[in-house]
Amino acid sequence: MSTSVLSRSERQFVQNLTVKPKPAGQHGNCKASCWRYFGTFTDNSGLSLDEDRVYCQLCLEEQKALGDKGHVAKVTNFKSSTSSGNMNLHLTQRHGTESMRRAKFRL
Repeated sequence: MSTSVLSRSERQFVQNLTVKPKPAGQHGNCKASCWRYFGTFTDNSGLSLDEDRVYCQLCLEEQKALGDKGHVAKVTNFKSSTSSGNMNLHLTQRHGTESMRRAKFRL
């Protein structure tokens, strides 16, 4: 996937982005552990930028760590109505998140 080069102000904006997880009860399966890692993009003032999608906090941190080589388009996101199973699968396969594996075996 090809991404365009970001300007200095765009890079600064991306560095200030955070993923704010939704509080329990504001999504379908509030017990799913994936909700600790997924939420809406917020800027440094706390303003939510996109309520229709949820973004992976771990992917955002990876892209931030890449500095100029990172890009916000590479942050995995899902429609906010996506099942928690798909998000758990992403966390396990992409990030090897150990808590996801343990939670699966407890069932």
